Amino acid sequence: MELLASINALEITIAKLEEELIALHFHLYHERNERLDVEYHLKVVPIQSPEHSSTSLYMWEDHVSSLRVPKHNEQVPATPQSSFPGSRNLESVQCSVEDSTIDKALGPCNEGEEERQIDLYLQKPIFESKNLINLWQYPNKLSEEMVLCMRNIFLCLSGSSDMSPKTSLSDCLSLPSSPVGHCSSSSLTSLSCSSIIPSSMQSSSQDLNYYFQVINQEKLYDPYGVNESLNWRDIGEYSLATDVSWMSVGKTQLEYAAEALKRFRCLVEQLAKVNPIKMSNDEKLAFWINLYNALIMHAYLAYGVSRSDVKLFSLMQKACYTVGVQSFSAADIEFVLLKMKPPAHRPQMALMLAVHKFKMTQEHRNYSVENPEPMALFALSCGMYSCPAVRIFTKDNIQDVLQRSMRDYIRASVGISDKGKLLVPKLLYCYAKGVVEDSLLVDWICRYLTSGQAAVVRNSTSQRKQRLLGARSFSVIPFDSRFRYLFLP
Repeated sequence: MELLASINALEITIAKLEEELIALHFHLYHERNERLDVEYHLKVVPIQSPEHSSTSLYMWEDHVSSLRVPKHNEQVPATPQSSFPGSRNLESVQCSVEDSTIDKALGPCNEGEEERQIDLYLQKPIFESKNLINLWQYPNKLSEEMVLCMRNIFLCLSGSSDMSPKTSLSDCLSLPSSPVGHCSSSSLTSLSCSSIIPSSMQSSSQDLNYYFQVINQEKLYDPYGVNESLNWRDIGEYSLATDVSWMSVGKTQLEYAAEALKRFRCLVEQLAKVNPIKMSNDEKLAFWINLYNALIMHAYLAYGVSRSDVKLFSLMQKACYTVGVQSFSAADIEFVLLKMKPPAHRPQMALMLAVHKFKMTQEHRNYSVENPEPMALFALSCGMYSCPAVRIFTKDNIQDVLQRSMRDYIRASVGISDKGKLLVPKLLYCYAKGVVEDSLLVDWICRYLTSGQAAVVRNSTSQRKQRLLGARSFSVIPFDSRFRYLFLP
């Protein structure tokens, strides 16, 4: 009995060490990708002259500052570029360009070619500008248009317009001085270089048959950097996602962003005319999800990117939209109107929420959804690496779309280590704890994978169990809070 107890304790210790090793592996992996990304941008993005740079920075700060509105008793100065009176979408804050964490790669470019690529890539607005003025009568369409508009601004400023998400590092480096070239971090290096097929799966030809049902011989897009050893063929709509992890401020981007921000401001002002009381529960759910995602992106442009949960929570309380007769912050939308639980996958944020008291008005109660929808976790994005992708939600079949959002996130974010362990992101693990026990987690995840993927996972984890009795068959990947947006088409 003592020997069995010692063996069990040893297996638990080994499992913990393996999890720490995986966490360290991911940390080094992302650090290397960031370094390569910086080296690439330094190589291909020459610095502009100070005169051009100051002009570009002035233009950008001018347009972004038009989204920062003073306190209630102050006036908003009109500018030639933007003259929408009475905006109350964001509170005033002093923020210098140097304090913003958005990278500013100010380089000369082939403006004609860049503009053509941006126009081809960005999605056209749902409504023409002349039809925007009465969009408040259709609140869900208004929220959809806001997400689309902000998405296009981010894609324009990131330069994602001339790169597909599957572009490799060698492809990036071969581009002739593209000032807006963007390479997704997942394409820079492999998570597991020691072997293409996990060692636990090299035991029989049957295992290989299972494997080759899901392996793609060419390099596939891996948005969360976990599938390099398997290269899932089917990760749902995430295979079409566009990665935005940095931004540049050049002349063409500024010109597009200036017009888009004016359009966006017009949309924001119409929120004051919306009456969510008249909306059905599904309409409210889609409306608030879209509004939250648009508001967080808007806040990043106005205030800069937050580097910690403490600063993010401060930003979430500061960034507000006026809907109807009430002003709602991003924190209000997530935790009061959508009734989301404190995020267990981000303990620092959960701790701050535990001591924070939200102000509850009758409007909060009338505007909120009837019951919390846990799957909304896979619809809300605060612009961090481990967050789900941003998509536009409509009021039609929203439950089915949320289910698909969860399924696609699972397929895109889980993987298998070279030791045969299932890699589960912390966001998904914390959600699953409210659904199944740890002993059933692998089976629960397999329900959302394709038959080939599920066969690979079950085979790999079952062989690991046979080798290490009592050892957990999965490892939890820490939540990565680096700035990054994934946008679905």
